[in-house]
Amino acid sequence: MPALDTNVLVRYVVEDDAKQLAAARRLIRRCINEGRALFVPVTVTLELEWVLR
Repeated sequence: MPALDTNVLVRYVVEDDAKQLAAARRLIRRCINEGRALFVPVTVTLELEWVLR
């Protein structure tokens, strides 16, 4: 099960860098299309919350 990094989630949510957003979307879509679950560690969730403040 692939784990998502904070940077991937930040780019996906914030949409501040077109190139990195496209890469994040490709990664997430590929996993969804393949039926693979994505793991988001608690630390990544906490870091994402901090960045979004």
